[in-house]
Amino acid sequence: MRVPLFGILRRLDRQWLLNHPVLWIMRLHWMVYLWLLGLGLICLVAAVLPVSLQTVTLLNTYFWAALALAGLAVSPWVYFQARFAPQLRLNSQARTAAYQLAGYLFIFGIYLVWPYTLVGIKEAQISNMVSERELQKALHSLTSDTAIQQLESIPIFKGVRASTFATFDPVTAKITRITVPPELVELLAIKGIEPDPSVLPFLLSDYRQYKWPWVVLGTIILLPALILRLFQTTDVKSLLATLFFGIAVYIALLVSNDLRDTVKFGIVLLLFSVGGYAAFYASRLRRKNFLFTMGINIFYLLLAWAPLLLRTLAKFYGYSFAWENFDFGGSRLAAYFLLGIVLLFVLTPWVHRRYQALLAKPS
Repeated sequence: MRVPLFGILRRLDRQWLLNHPVLWIMRLHWMVYLWLLGLGLICLVAAVLPVSLQTVTLLNTYFWAALALAGLAVSPWVYFQARFAPQLRLNSQARTAAYQLAGYLFIFGIYLVWPYTLVGIKEAQISNMVSERELQKALHSLTSDTAIQQLESIPIFKGVRASTFATFDPVTAKITRITVPPELVELLAIKGIEPDPSVLPFLLSDYRQYKWPWVVLGTIILLPALILRLFQTTDVKSLLATLFFGIAVYIALLVSNDLRDTVKFGIVLLLFSVGGYAAFYASRLRRKNFLFTMGINIFYLLLAWAPLLLRTLAKFYGYSFAWENFDFGGSRLAAYFLLGIVLLFVLTPWVHRRYQALLAKPS
């Protein structure tokens, strides 16, 4: 049995091997092909899985299972990229470093689509099972003494187990107990309905674990791409030392409850500044220096987040930038993160040349 499009992929493989070896190393065509096959499988599984009101409690499980599957699919490709690290460290073309980074971001980004496709399809199926009118009826029934009986009169809530929540009203200083099925909480979040806080103040939280902020999603895509790129550029010893040092600093800042946020952001920006100094001064050294290599690693890893960190620290001290008065049509923080991504791509060739200059020094 022939694999669909296999012949085309093999011809493209030979053409890139002869004319574009960097693209051949990245194997973008094979990874996109595997991603399309996996996406079709994800959609098929989402269509086959049963849909009921209880499915809303399984959305987090579906997401983590699909995310683990995406990680398993990418792992052999990451190993293949790591095998070419010795050859890529000898590559003197700085421009190709930006191409590789773009390819890695593309691969990690598209495979993150798998889990969100699965839960997105299931959310749409669940949302179509119940109308907004039925949800409003369920909300109104919670204020009565016969809440359970009224909920079971709605077909979709028949047989659903309910839980009792206690809420405190600071105005009347009274504790109110409301019985409600947890599935109702999830349905309100999926449909984007905000109940009256006076009736259901505890339902304003979204229990879906995969609703991460855009900064977290960007970090999930960007961080492994940067680490893979550094593994192909610098030596393994300095990279491992940088990662252990970064993890230690992160844990220290996380457990330091006595430190103010301004101090924490200031420490991170100080590390970024020291790394920038190491990158600028690397070409003037007469010999290789392990600490300077670590400094360049830190500078490169924090580069994308530098504008966001600087803006956050400035806000703490009451400074604002003139261009923030304009409406960008979205999150201003996202604009700073995108600015960091642009700086990352612009400075990637320069950082690559810094590594080349430092590795060329005698030991």
